Amino acid sequence: MKTRLMRGLLGVVPPVLFVAAALAGCDARPARIESFPLSPESEQRPPDVRASIAKAMEAYFGTPVSPKVPKNEVVTGERLLAGGDHYRRLCLHCHGLAGDGAGPTAAFLQPRPRDYRLGTFKFTSTAPDVKKPTRSDLMKTLKGGIMYTSMPAFGLLDDETLESLVDYVVFLSMRGQFEKFLNVDYEEDPELFDIDSMAESDKDLVVSRWDETTESVVAPTVKPPEDVGASIARGKDLYLDKKLQCLSCHGETGRGDGAGTDLLKDDWGFKIVPADLTKGIYRGGSRPKDLWLRIYSGVKGTPMPAFNGALTPEQIWDVVNYVRSLAEPSTN
Repeated sequence: MKTRLMRGLLGVVPPVLFVAAALAGCDARPARIESFPLSPESEQRPPDVRASIAKAMEAYFGTPVSPKVPKNEVVTGERLLAGGDHYRRLCLHCHGLAGDGAGPTAAFLQPRPRDYRLGTFKFTSTAPDVKKPTRSDLMKTLKGGIMYTSMPAFGLLDDETLESLVDYVVFLSMRGQFEKFLNVDYEEDPELFDIDSMAESDKDLVVSRWDETTESVVAPTVKPPEDVGASIARGKDLYLDKKLQCLSCHGETGRGDGAGTDLLKDDWGFKIVPADLTKGIYRGGSRPKDLWLRIYSGVKGTPMPAFNGALTPEQIWDVVNYVRSLAEPSTN
């Protein structure tokens, strides 16, 4: 049937048009998109406020075809144009044009793709009170992906492409948080909302929070204990200590089946499932150092807290060793 239909069409339409249509449909170049969409919050504002927010957004952050960022210490903006092309080709379908985590495929994924606009990233090497990652953190995620999620590893891409993607993710996060700050300003006092003065101060706040990442990196301050067996025993006692509440999420055997798991949500409003520690693979990285950081700084934007005040650096190593011991033999 399809063959007869094609022959009929070819009798009416010149074959060259079919060739042209096929070439157009196979064009892998990113589409030229002239402007970013406003967030749902901005779209709900009165027309004059909505227009002023859009104007401020473009003034400070440009457009998809001409992106820019305010001066900061994390990204210069020199690679943004290339980064935007790579992002739209590789990332937009999950993370969305504006980095809102609502791309065309996002609704089918669990967990949902990251919404950069909060300025919060789960897996960082920065201090507990700093929700931003370093460039190295973002590069690590891009190269290695995130296990048990739809975030793939892009380690086969060349470094220049990866660096430009890091630039563009930071750009989208800055831009999105800037827009959120403007909306918070309006909600606090619509009558006194002055876009000119507020936009400048909000821009400075966004930039300062990203700039502090370079000076907020944490790392294990003591070496792992030499007697691993004794460390595991101490770590088990700490894990089972009800004051630390590890059991409420990860469960007594570490399978992520604690009593409080049904109520857990992340800062983006989505249900979150604690890690099954017996699998021996962790989304933030499986190296002992990665686990130490997750316990020290927590998983940001989630109910997994930072234990830097509740545990000493030595005790964190004990918990790390116990958690690693929970992995079933087939995963070791």
